[in-house]
Amino acid sequence: MTPDTRTLVIVADGERARVFEEARRGGRLTERADWLTEIEAAAKSRPPVGAVHDRMGHALHGLATESRADKAARDFVARLGERLEALVRGERFDALVIFAPPRALGLLRAGLSPALRAKLRHDAPADRLNDTPDTLRDHLRDLRFSEA
Repeated sequence: MTPDTRTLVIVADGERARVFEEARRGGRLTERADWLTEIEAAAKSRPPVGAVHDRMGHALHGLATESRADKAARDFVARLGERLEALVRGERFDALVIFAPPRALGLLRAGLSPALRAKLRHDAPADRLNDTPDTLRDHLRDLRFSEA
């Protein structure tokens, strides 16, 4: 165990994210909202109708297989991954922990660069976006204990 490990804790879903810094393992979590100021979810809108007009008349062709909400979530997670890469490198974090609902967690895992994957110590498929820092710290402690 390394008590002086500096950990970046991410709590996210497909639209929003929160970032916390744990300066010392088991220590207080400090929310760093300023680190995600440029990350915003794309506005939701209706999926396209998909109508095509051609010489033979009206028909529906090639409807999108991915909804706009799914695309927005994928784009948000990609932007979040890029920002996390810069944070871990720039702020010199030793470890990364992610809490996200199952679908968002899968997208986040898939979008992590090899450097971030090497820093990922724990992840949990749970929606913790509205947790307080103290509650989140308790969940992090439990996660570390259960995986030890």
